[in-house]
Amino acid sequence: YWISRLPTKAEIVSVEERYPTQSGIPQLLQPTKYAGWDVVVRDGNGLSDLNTVRLSLGGDDDLGILFRMNEGCSAIDARLTITDACIGTIIGDELHIQFDFEVMWDLTLNGVNVGLLEVRTYDTDGFMFHNENSAWTFDRSIDISINSIKDITGTKTTESITSDSILVANDFIEIQGTVYHSNTNEPYTGPIALRWDGMFQVSAWPGGQSIQVENGIFTSTFQVPESSGSIYDAQLELWDPIEIDKFLTIKLPDIIIDADAPLLLDTTLNPLSRYHLNNVEIGANIEEPQLWSGNLSVTCQIRSTTIDWEPMVLMRQPISVFDGRTLFSFRFNFSESGQPAELGSQATLNCWATGSDDAGWQLIAQGTNSEETPWISLPLTSEGPDLQVTKVSFDGDFIEGEDVTGTIQLFNSGERITESFNVSVFIIRGDTTELVALKQFDGLDTSESTNMRAKFTTPKSDWNLEVIIDSSDSIAELNEENNIWNKGYSSSEEGMSTLVIAGSASGGFVIILGIMFLLNQRRKNPAQEELMETEVPEVPQEKKKGPANVSSSSTTTSTKKGPPPAKKTVPEISTQSPAEQAAASFAALDSLSTSEVQTSERVATWNDLPSGGEYDYTADGTFYDGVECGRWKLLEDGQFEKVD
Repeated sequence: YWISRLPTKAEIVSVEERYPTQSGIPQLLQPTKYAGWDVVVRDGNGLSDLNTVRLSLGGDDDLGILFRMNEGCSAIDARLTITDACIGTIIGDELHIQFDFEVMWDLTLNGVNVGLLEVRTYDTDGFMFHNENSAWTFDRSIDISINSIKDITGTKTTESITSDSILVANDFIEIQGTVYHSNTNEPYTGPIALRWDGMFQVSAWPGGQSIQVENGIFTSTFQVPESSGSIYDAQLELWDPIEIDKFLTIKLPDIIIDADAPLLLDTTLNPLSRYHLNNVEIGANIEEPQLWSGNLSVTCQIRSTTIDWEPMVLMRQPISVFDGRTLFSFRFNFSESGQPAELGSQATLNCWATGSDDAGWQLIAQGTNSEETPWISLPLTSEGPDLQVTKVSFDGDFIEGEDVTGTIQLFNSGERITESFNVSVFIIRGDTTELVALKQFDGLDTSESTNMRAKFTTPKSDWNLEVIIDSSDSIAELNEENNIWNKGYSSSEEGMSTLVIAGSASGGFVIILGIMFLLNQRRKNPAQEELMETEVPEVPQEKKKGPANVSSSSTTTSTKKGPPPAKKTVPEISTQSPAEQAAASFAALDSLSTSEVQTSERVATWNDLPSGGEYDYTADGTFYDGVECGRWKLLEDGQFEKVD
């Protein structure tokens, strides 16, 4: 058998853009974007005579798409990739081919004639072709911008990377940005390449990874080194996926990498009394080779076997950095937290600390450091000060409306007081309380006494004198109950020291009143010049110890004890005549004058003093006083003179 046929080649009926742009502008090819042409072919001998249709670009036979009747579409090389839409459909006696493809980043302008389009058909009778010179353009440029670069795995997860940044080793840095096609400003979807390069300590720090962009937005992370050190002279670069074109370069700030958590070192505190809790100084040393610039929080609590005080929290910034250690200082005042005397027999100061360094490392401790197992647990001693009133005396009788001066002796039987405290003196009469004296003292040494004078006008009738020590409660004491001294007194309308003498001009008689009072005044020894004196229960007295205790200072140790009070006598009614009484009185005066001129009794040194006395340091001088030995005064030359 044989068949007669005409040698007719295939005919390319039409070639049209699948993704047309603005009128008159050729189809634009961009990486990751779709492009293509619709081609219609027919053959007079029938489509069965047709074998292959080829579409190529730029005069490069390898840059194109093939369509075979029995296989369909296929890309010639990797610069173009067919899509699912690349198909051929027979409609009547025509073949409609959709050359649909995606432009890949492998496509460059090297050796490519931009705009040239070629369509060729291959059939049994030969081939036909269709050429266009300005059928397309190409742009592989994209615009990349960075919105943020921050640490996302450390404690400070929202902190942007700056020149002051300190990151924990192995932290992740997150980078966020946008990508758009430069020519059309359409969002880019596809891969880009991230590269970083710089120095870490003395070694190079290179690296990179691929980033996937979705609808113009990307988020990616990369990891910092795993050891402590500094990243410097580093930059981030964004490239196309095959790293032919670099689109963006960003200088990365110098970054400190911290691989070690801050270490709270153990500390040693001096012994502390429960009565000295108003100024507790605590120092904290943290071993931190990188940087700690924020606050350190220290919580302290007083605990005892009976009660616990409320915890107190202080936050402080570093005061100094030395030899890789960051120093902090805290000063706690527990004066408002409770009464030391109410604490149990065993009491402790307990403290623990919390915080993080600039990299976000949480504080760890050399030993224990928690509320249950504190960093500091210091037993509190029971030593403390104890202020009390030991003597109150006055310089005259209590006569209504007249001024009187009271001398108040204070004594500290406990530890030395370095803080200031005040003493208030009140007159209480009925429901009225009047402040008559207030004095502030700068402190008081152990077993030291001091005096305070209070001048006031004697009120009428019955009244009370009240002395309050440390009314502001600034000093915690062993015994807070003995800080208030109160005693009642009564005033008279006139004093007992009035001398009345009446006489007649004729000398018939003379009445002398008050002679006995004058004699009584002449016979009083110096220690009895204080008309009224009140003593409180004695404090422990310091025994005679020798010259070390013989001092003219008014603020040395010991208390004034004083001579026994004089016995009161009831005056007898005399039966003598006035003249006889006067003669007897003047004779007594002469006798008294004679005895007073006798030589005073003295001893050369304190070793010669009789036993049984104790030293009394007052504002008037230093005295040695005893019931049996009498009262002796220290003279400037070191001798002692008996004054009673």
